[in-house]
Amino acid sequence: MSKQLQNEKQQNVIQASGLQEAYEYLLRQLCKKGLPTGNVYEFSAQTILKYEKKLKNQNIQNKAQQAAKEAHEKFVKKMQDKEQKNQEEISKYELAFREEQKRRELNHQSISQEPVQRQSIDKQSLDLKNQQIEKVDQSPPKGQKNKQDPQSSPPKQEVKVQKQESEQNAQQQQQNQQQQQQQQQQQQQQQNTNKKGAVQNQKKDTKKQQIQNEQSILKELKLEEQKDQQKQQEQQQKQQDQQSQKQSEQQKPQEQQQQQNKVNEVNKEQPKEQQKQDNKKTSKKK
Repeated sequence: MSKQLQNEKQQNVIQASGLQEAYEYLLRQLCKKGLPTGNVYEFSAQTILKYEKKLKNQNIQNKAQQAAKEAHEKFVKKMQDKEQKNQEEISKYELAFREEQKRRELNHQSISQEPVQRQSIDKQSLDLKNQQIEKVDQSPPKGQKNKQDPQSSPPKQEVKVQKQESEQNAQQQQQNQQQQQQQQQQQQQQQNTNKKGAVQNQKKDTKKQQIQNEQSILKELKLEEQKDQQKQQEQQQKQQDQQSQKQSEQQKPQEQQQQQNKVNEVNKEQPKEQQKQDNKKTSKKK
């Protein structure tokens, strides 16, 4: 049992470290490309390094995506909270505005009813005065002649003047009330327009903030990608330099061997030439 547990732990460690996946990747590459002509160990080391780079890039991309998602979710939550607060404030303003409208309507109704009541009271008072005047203007009592009272005409004129003045006053009151109503309506319209403009400006500001945040996130992702690309390029250059050094090191012994072969050939040719010269000299002496 203890051995089995140890083996399971070892397998878990191997899987967590990624060695098993790298080993499988190496076997796949060997199946695709076949055995290399050079050193197998170098080929396996290069393939494992490539696999490690891929894993690192994938991890970096996953982290960047997760960070972008989290930032987007936080931003969306903030915007939703702001929208809810704005809606609550707008509902409060609307309730207050409706209450003010109701109060103003009640005030208008009371104001519009007052002149009607006043006109009815004025009419009643004028009717009473006219009745009194008519009673005074009636025929004189018995035993007296019908004589026109010179003082009876002036009261009628005064009554007419009073009627005109009361009518003028009522007209002026109506005009003033109409003007007040118009002013109040204009004020209400201005308030409504101001509220609508404030809400629209808030929406525009929120949209601008969203766009700016998205742009900042994209810029950060682009910078991270550029950095990753630069790192990859640097690593590729290092690998190329290492390969070139290895090739140069491999070529050096070959060049040395070629030089030695040339020297040996030259050394072999020299005694042959000397023998020819000696043979020529002996032939001349003969």
